[in-house]
Amino acid sequence: MGFADKVTKKSLGFWLALAASVVALVGLIVYFAYIGKGGIASAGVIIPLIVAIACGVGLFFYNGTFADLLPIAAAVMTAIALGVSLSDGVGNIADYVSDIVMYGDADLAGLNFAMVAIFAVGVLLYIVSCVMKKERTA
Repeated sequence: MGFADKVTKKSLGFWLALAASVVALVGLIVYFAYIGKGGIASAGVIIPLIVAIACGVGLFFYNGTFADLLPIAAAVMTAIALGVSLSDGVGNIADYVSDIVMYGDADLAGLNFAMVAIFAVGVLLYIVSCVMKKERTA
C-alpha cells in the first residue's frame, strides 16, 4: 500500500489527531520559547509532548489492535503537560494578576496563558479524535 492510498483511506478522526499533534508541536515550540525567556524547564512537559506527538503520528503507520489507544495516550500525555506547565507557571500568573513581583516573572505570564490555551486545544482535539473512526470503510 502506497503513501497516496494510505492518505486517501484516512477519515476525519485521523486528521483531527494529526491536527492535535501539530498543536502539541506548536505547544512544544512555545514551551521552548518560555524556557529561553527564563521559565522553568521541566521534563514533565517536554517528554509527554514528544510522546503525544509520536502517538498522533503513529496513527498513520500503525493500524493494529492498539491503534484506538494511541489518541487516548496522546490526550493523557498532553493533559500531563498542561498540568505541569500550569503548576510551574502559577507564580508568573499570580504576579501578573496582582501586579507585583513576588513569586515569579510577570513577563512570562503571557506565555503561560498561551501554553494553557494551546495544550487545552490539543487535549480536546485528541479526545474528539478518540471517538471517531480513523479510516474509511469501503
